[in-house]
Amino acid sequence: MYSNNLHNRIMKSVILLFLFLGFILISAATAQAQKRYYRYEGRIYRADPNSEGRQVARQYGYEDGFEDGADAGRERDVYNPQNSGDWKKGTNGYEDEFGNKRLYRQAYRSAYLQGYKSGYRRYTDKQFIKNKNVRRRL
Repeated sequence: MYSNNLHNRIMKSVILLFLFLGFILISAATAQAQKRYYRYEGRIYRADPNSEGRQVARQYGYEDGFEDGADAGRERDVYNPQNSGDWKKGTNGYEDEFGNKRLYRQAYRSAYLQGYKSGYRRYTDKQFIKNKNVRRRL
């Protein structure tokens, strides 16, 4: 009689333990599911830091780099994209939904360099190339 009562208590404890673990797992999955998508400038992105977060970083990086490069080319400054505050910071447009800030910064800086190069070339390739004071290092 005593062994049946002990057996029943153990079984109830095991069942409660599994129910508790199941509840924890379901709660964690629900918390992750709430941040699967986010909206940015009218478009919907999946909140995957390895793809869409970096896509937004590349967009911001290219636009900022192009603008800074065009300014430098227009003013006939030396080609030096790493001297920019935007490149040094590398987090323009970052939000927590994008995930790892280091990955965002890498994508931003890579795109920034491409944009800077394009913007700089826009003003140095054709009309200002005759001026010997312009230093081209592309």
